[in-house]
Amino acid sequence: MTTMPTPERLRKSDFAAGHPHRVVTALDALLKSGDISDQAYAAARKWRRDYLFARFGYQEISSQRLGTTYYKHDEISWRMTRAEVWRTLAEIRTAIGAEAHRRLEWGLIEEVSFTQMAAKIMPHRRVDDARKRVSAQFALTLSRLDEVYQERRRQEIVKRRLPNADA
Repeated sequence: MTTMPTPERLRKSDFAAGHPHRVVTALDALLKSGDISDQAYAAARKWRRDYLFARFGYQEISSQRLGTTYYKHDEISWRMTRAEVWRTLAEIRTAIGAEAHRRLEWGLIEEVSFTQMAAKIMPHRRVDDARKRVSAQFALTLSRLDEVYQERRRQEIVKRRLPNADA
């Protein structure tokens, strides 16, 4: 038995070839066109996973990452872990700005198309021109997101090497 999108859903969205069927998102379109790097794509996917976990409490976990201790959380530690991820997202929001963060929510969580974003952000411009501008702005936001994640990784490395660096 194979599951497929309904005919109505097939008419509304573009789907990637293969099984299972997967909607081609704005993020996929930017990667395919070469407007963002693989690193920016990975940063966007990480941000999306973190956002879904912090906001809704679930994670997409690949079967390769499952270990013996992965699910050993009680209610309190699970909430503490979510709060820590939420704090990280708040720091990212501060680093990239509230408007850029909202665009991440539109593009990566709500999966709003560039045309729809353009209608909200630049209703006075021609649709095609506004879509191109929003697409470029989104690509820049993803590049900035990647830079923020890289800086956080560098800070974590320094913190591990110099445990008293905070003092």
